[in-house]
This record gives sequence, structure tokens and C-alpha cells, in this order.
Amino acid sequence: MSMPRVVPEYKDELRKKILETATELILENGYKSVNMGDIATKAGISRPTLYLYFKDKKELFMATLKNLIEEVGSAAEDSLASDNATPDGGFFDLVTERYGTRFSIFFEIMNETEVDPQMVEEISRLHEMILKRMAIQLERRIPICREIVDPYIVANSLLALFIGLQIRKKLGLPPEKARESWNTVIKSLSNGIV
Repeated sequence: MSMPRVVPEYKDELRKKILETATELILENGYKSVNMGDIATKAGISRPTLYLYFKDKKELFMATLKNLIEEVGSAAEDSLASDNATPDGGFFDLVTERYGTRFSIFFEIMNETEVDPQMVEEISRLHEMILKRMAIQLERRIPICREIVDPYIVANSLLALFIGLQIRKKLGLPPEKARESWNTVIKSLSNGIV
């Protein structure tokens, strides 16, 4: 008797559920406090099933970070490519709503006493990929950007601004003030002021 085959769509959905569960637990309890058993239990699967998808916690954590960076990068790229009437294409509100609380995962890594160089290298690689995609969209969307400054530098600055505003919001900056700060920079950039 042969084993039943797992439908690829189910595998993808379960992988997504595992990543969401891991993200949620890491945000609630911190990376060091979460173990694979916690993730399996919360996801409603067995530990052996979890290990079919990820060999260890580090691999799962890296997949979680990669997923987050890719989602935010795609949102940034889509926003910059949008013909939406707002100067930022809705990027700030969209990303804040969907991913704002998840950014603390990056601080979790950097605050570890022994930062894993492989994790930092992978995060850096993923950021580079996203920044290059953002720079292409900036060059397309705001032609004056190319004439004034390198779009890659602008993409770096926008990412730093976004992350900084997320930190400021955690420290008490009202969301509308964060949005206003973001939109002011984007409007200035669009008008060639920055």
C-alpha cells in the first residue's frame, strides 16, 4: 500500500502557516525564548512535520525574515510603480498596517549578544535585492531623482526613514505624524526639492 501524496497547494499553505506562527511567537516571546516545539504546537502540527519543512530554528527564522523582507520589498516596489494619486502610492500606510510590528524581529537579531554572522549576511543580501528593485522603480517613477542623486541612495534613505519612523511610533510618535513625515519627504522628492 502506497502512502497518500500531499497536494502541493497544501504544502505551500502549511509552510505559510508555519512562517506566520513562528513570526507571531518570536514577536510575542523573543527569538531566544521560542523553540521548535512551541511553533509546532501553536501551528497545530507535530514536531516531525515541522522538521519536514525546516531543519532547525535558525533555518525557520531565516525563512521568516526572507518572507518579511520580500513582502515589504514587493509592497514598496508596487507602491512606487503605482499611478495612485497619493505621492507615496499608499506604501507607508500599507506596510505599517501589515508589517509594522514585525520590524522588531530585525532588532531582535541585532540585540543578541552573539549575532549570527550568517543571519546578518543573509539579511544584508535580501536588503540589497530589495533596494535595487526599489531604485529601479524610483528611477521610473521619479525621473528627476536620477538627475539629482543615485536612485539606490534614495532607496536606502527611504528604507532608513521608514524603519526610523516605525521606531519613533513605538516611542510614542502619533501614527498621523509618522505618515506626515513620510509623505513630506516623498512629495519633496517628487518635486525635486530633496
